[in-house]
Amino acid sequence: MDVIAKLQAESAKRMNIADHMFSVTYPMVKDPKLLMTVLDNMFLAFTHAMQALLAYERTFKRVPPYQDTFVSQFNAFKAKVMPRYALDAKIISSMQEVREILTQHKKSTVEFIKDDTLAICSENYRTQTTISSSKIRESLAGAKRFIGAIDTIIMQQKELFEKEAKGAHGRVI
Repeated sequence: MDVIAKLQAESAKRMNIADHMFSVTYPMVKDPKLLMTVLDNMFLAFTHAMQALLAYERTFKRVPPYQDTFVSQFNAFKAKVMPRYALDAKIISSMQEVREILTQHKKSTVEFIKDDTLAICSENYRTQTTISSSKIRESLAGAKRFIGAIDTIIMQQKELFEKEAKGAHGRVI
């Protein structure tokens, strides 16, 4: 299994975990703290899908070298890959929002639950972010569309490459 397929499989796995936790576990437990785990898995699914398409593009030298950091990969994806495939800019803002929430949660000293909403606060109790199930539902739907779009792009591009290779040489390379 090549690197791209591994990244796609890991993305699908993380998305399935996030979706299951949100649609099955969360309704049973009703603990808003579980939403952070859903967000974490969703972000990993976003990231692995983005890395899969970047790796594919890198194979054909369509993307310049980038560092192995999220920021570098994200910037390369936004600058080179998004315009090439006309991907929805809302996905990028959703990915940034999820990353920001996770970062704030790691830095926060206080969090509390109120009305099925998890509030993340700074040490002076100033609310930085609130996380509700409706917000997560929207983000999950966007993440599923993004991952589906990435998988479709990679599959179509591989089929196109194989057709061109077969046409040029009479056989698949």
